[in-house]
Amino acid sequence: MTDPQRSLENLAAVVEQAAGMAQRVGQGANVPPVAVQGCDGGLRVIAAPPGFIKVEIRDPRVLQRGSDEVSREIGRAANEALHRLRHSMTTAAPVDPAAVAEEFARVSAQGRQAFQQVLDSVMRLQHPTGTAAP
Repeated sequence: MTDPQRSLENLAAVVEQAAGMAQRVGQGANVPPVAVQGCDGGLRVIAAPPGFIKVEIRDPRVLQRGSDEVSREIGRAANEALHRLRHSMTTAAPVDPAAVAEEFARVSAQGRQAFQQVLDSVMRLQHPTGTAAP
């Protein structure tokens, strides 16, 4: 006979395992941001997972250039930064989908079992004499 506290602890452990698994999958794409210079170092474009772009004006004189030139440089630097970011993400830590599916199935089965223990404990608390539920 399992007590409710132990059943809840088992369920919490399974949930924690699932969260850990999700974190490990996420770490496959956990790479540092990539920075690319533009306008002779006057601006910098930073690309970070999953595809965020940040533009930093490092030298205010960049703003004196024509808008077409600055736009082209930002576009070029952004494209290069995203290309480098994608490349580093594919070489960082590949995730094996079969291993993830296998681990998910195992954690899912443990979760079902732990949840069933919780339900059994609740039923025993509701009917402590062992009488059947109406």
